[in-house]
Amino acid sequence: MAEFQRFGPELEGFLQDLRSNNERSWFAANRKRYEETVREPARAFIRAMAPALAAISPHFRADDRKTGGSLMRIHRDTRFSPDKTPYKTNVGIQFRHALGRDVHAPGSSSMRERIMKSAEESGRHTPAPKNALPGSRWT
Repeated sequence: MAEFQRFGPELEGFLQDLRSNNERSWFAANRKRYEETVREPARAFIRAMAPALAAISPHFRADDRKTGGSLMRIHRDTRFSPDKTPYKTNVGIQFRHALGRDVHAPGSSSMRERIMKSAEESGRHTPAPKNALPGSRWT
């Protein structure tokens, strides 16, 4: 497992290429590139964030699994969208509350690398007291 250093320019290059070639055949031909320049650096970032999250709250989880963890999937849900492009052109990482089951759970924190701005954002969803999870600041 590689230790996280930084997200390199290769990540932005891949996302730009994906934006121009958002098709299953292109992605299949570039899957190894995705794994090396996007998925594995993101997983290393998640591992690197685990101690910092534990210091903030024992309830946030940094899960570096390839699927079902903190790294959001690259495949878009196109079932009800007029936009049928199959892949997201950003990298989404979420740090869920221990009791949260999905990205919409109260208390989650997320970061996203966007191709449009090439900027990192972070945010935290704070539940209203009536929806507070056990272990949150309201309980």
